[in-house]
Amino acid sequence: MNKIPISLNIDDFCPIVHVYYEHSDIKITKDGRELLPEVPLSFMEKFCALVEKYGVKGKLSVVPLPGCKNPYGEERVKPWMNLFHEKLEGKFSFCPEMITHHLTYDIDKDVYLDIDEETWSNMQNEKSLANYIQYALTLLKERGVKCTGVTSPWHFGSKVKEAYENAIFDALVKVYGNGDYWYFLETEPSGKPRTVIEKDGSRLFAISATIRDYLWQTIDNPKTDIKEVADFYITEDGKNGAVLDTINLGGHPVMLTHWQSLFSNGSETGLEILEEVLIRIKNNLSDKVEFMSYDEKL
Repeated sequence: MNKIPISLNIDDFCPIVHVYYEHSDIKITKDGRELLPEVPLSFMEKFCALVEKYGVKGKLSVVPLPGCKNPYGEERVKPWMNLFHEKLEGKFSFCPEMITHHLTYDIDKDVYLDIDEETWSNMQNEKSLANYIQYALTLLKERGVKCTGVTSPWHFGSKVKEAYENAIFDALVKVYGNGDYWYFLETEPSGKPRTVIEKDGSRLFAISATIRDYLWQTIDNPKTDIKEVADFYITEDGKNGAVLDTINLGGHPVMLTHWQSLFSNGSETGLEILEEVLIRIKNNLSDKVEFMSYDEKL
């Protein structure tokens, strides 16, 4: 029996810089704690260990210039990128989440505009979007990150979707040559990969998340009940939860989360909840589902 693909979709990743801190207007959590500006290497190590232990695969979006900063030249980044290549390549499909996940970068003038990337994107045409995406892809390629897709920060490109899809396709083919590529923008409970462009020996697929980020709440509440939140994904007996809902609708479960949701502003509660979810999937669905990267799903 062919198993159903299941994937973990992680957004807002980058070394050191806490992306949520950078684009949040409020630097204090709802329960009164200061947001941490950095994520320690020890958290990356714990995440990689969890991936290894449970055979997790999926998609990891990387922000090239997080919050209009460039941490990639720092000496501290080297152990991050070593782990990235040694522990995550082959398990996750990689992509840029545009350039800054914050203010728009003017490529020609080398300045940041006073407009966020989402707002800017929805006023653009195919050519300007393709140039922007190509620049994001090139930044990561220069840092040794092979990308096979693109992730939208917020609702980037959602109001000019046809131009956006064409721009993604053109940018990926220009940087990496012909192949099968994908992009992530939407959440759809019964989603499966669908072809949006096919020409000249290349294809672009739209891959939707099917399960929203229930771990986000841990940013503001480190005392969140681990088992209670895990129930939203899959109950301990394996009979209910969003993972089962997607399967019953005929879709491929894609669990959306964010690096900051797993980090939980230092408490790492989100990572604990994810492990509980993975244990339940293993105990109840190992004969039905198989973790796959986005590239393996195509």
